[in-house]
Amino acid sequence: MEQQAGVAVARDVTVEDGVLIRRAQGGDAAAFGRLVERYMRRAYFAALSLVGTREDALDLSQEAFVRAFRARRTIDPERPFYAWLYQILRRLCFNFLRDRRNRRRQLESAGNWLAEEAAQRERRLIETTVIGRRQSEFQKIGKRDTHLGDKVAEREHRCELALELRIVR
Repeated sequence: MEQQAGVAVARDVTVEDGVLIRRAQGGDAAAFGRLVERYMRRAYFAALSLVGTREDALDLSQEAFVRAFRARRTIDPERPFYAWLYQILRRLCFNFLRDRRNRRRQLESAGNWLAEEAAQRERRLIETTVIGRRQSEFQKIGKRDTHLGDKVAEREHRCELALELRIVR
């Protein structure tokens, strides 16, 4: 606010922005730096309201200024700078949120797949171990006593069913 004849008058920031934009378009990096200083806080809080985390908001607001600098020749000096910058920032934030949501879905599906794969490997390991032991026991028992071998086989079958129930749970 400026004082003019005892009355508070708002500065016309758009006029100053237009001058800074023209200078930046002419190659004056310091002029664009002034625009960054002027709007960084506002851009940061706009990004924070969209993405919710301070680090991401800071990264995205900085990226918006980088992209604005690269496209500085397309800025209309007669239009408000922040409105143009906000469009860049908004698109960056929405793309970031979409990508984060997609990454989360991919990680969830990968996590489900990994859990299923681990369960299958555990099942195969248990089955291999149980079957290997059973076969060697049957061979030993079968050589000694076939009736006893039948009883052991029946007991082993019940144990195998119990084991399968435990694995399924």
